[in-house]
Amino acid sequence: MTSQKFGGPWSLEKLKIVEEYLRPFCRALGSRFDLVYIDAFAGSGSFAFREAAAAPLLDEEEQIRSVDGSARVALSCSPRFSHLYFLEQKRKNIEALKRLTQEFPHHKIDILKGDANDLLAKVCQRI
Repeated sequence: MTSQKFGGPWSLEKLKIVEEYLRPFCRALGSRFDLVYIDAFAGSGSFAFREAAAAPLLDEEEQIRSVDGSARVALSCSPRFSHLYFLEQKRKNIEALKRLTQEFPHHKIDILKGDANDLLAKVCQRI
C-alpha cells in the first residue's frame, strides 16, 4: 500500500466523520437507490503522518502512522455504492488507487486524472 505523507489528528477526525456518515447512509438507501460516490480529492487511498510517540524508544519522539483514506472507506461500505468516481491529479496517487481498486473487483469504479474543478462538472453531467 502506498500512503501519501500528510495529515494529522484533524485528518483522522475528518475520516471518522466520513465513515460515520457513509456507513448508515449506504445501509439506509443502498437497497432502494443507486448510490454514487464522488471523491474530488481521492489521494492514494491511505495516508501516513507523523505523530508523537506514546512511549518513545531510543529517543524517538515521533512515529509514522498509516491510515485508510476516504477512498478505501467508501469502497468498504455495505451495501456498496453503485458507482464510485475518484478524481486525482497526481500520477503516483492514481497508481495507488488502481492497486487499491483491484481489491474490489465487483465495484464499478472510474479513476479520473485532472483538476477536480474541471472533472467534477464532467462527472455530474454523466450522472
